[in-house]
Amino acid sequence: MVGESISCALRFLEGVSSREKGLQLGKVFDVEIAAESGTVRGVLYRVEGARGALLMVGGAGGGLHGPAGIYEQLSLRLQRDGVAALRLEYRLPNNLRECVHDVVAGIEALKGEGIERVALLGWSFGGAVVIDAGAQSEKVVGVATVASQTYGADAVSELSPKSLLLIHGTADAVLPDRCSRDLYRNARQPKELLLYEGDNHGITNHVAEMLSKLHQWSLDLLKEKREDQPERERDSRKKDGQATKEIR
Repeated sequence: MVGESISCALRFLEGVSSREKGLQLGKVFDVEIAAESGTVRGVLYRVEGARGALLMVGGAGGGLHGPAGIYEQLSLRLQRDGVAALRLEYRLPNNLRECVHDVVAGIEALKGEGIERVALLGWSFGGAVVIDAGAQSEKVVGVATVASQTYGADAVSELSPKSLLLIHGTADAVLPDRCSRDLYRNARQPKELLLYEGDNHGITNHVAEMLSKLHQWSLDLLKEKREDQPERERDSRKKDGQATKEIR
């Protein structure tokens, strides 16, 4: 599908004003994306003039909330910082091929909103979805996964030079952390593996840390920097009380 031209129209549903959060930089809308494969639904956090957006998908069961339910809060934080966000619902959950089509359709729809740079975030089964879609699209500048599976994620070796962030809990009883370790080993730079010691499939014991990490990772890739604004120096040191291990 690489290089294939896809036409995807974004439609704002009626009555979505009830979802507005009163933010100055943008509004929140329920949307439908009309693609050749079918209609994909989602929630768009729109930012006037934004050129970057984070697109998020869930696991095998679908859904809009993500690990520990962080997707809404992450979207609102990014919107406040001038980055758009799209939480996407699969048409056919647990169908890898169709779910990848959904993400590619979402990327193309964001293009119609003036978005030039897209980062992808997927949880569990969704990790394989965003890795595959990320390798296909030239608009994608980074891919992040939380507790990803390895099945269907062979394209991880093709992501470079796009940024790759792999997050996993070391006590995950659904998909062991060796899945992310294997993906990290098979990927090329730039890549980062972040393990939360003793945490589970939803990273529910390190929600604040995970949310902060994904927020900053997204900003680094997607927010336009002013010429007079120096680039933030990365600090990979561990914070007190944050049981993490970072491998670059």
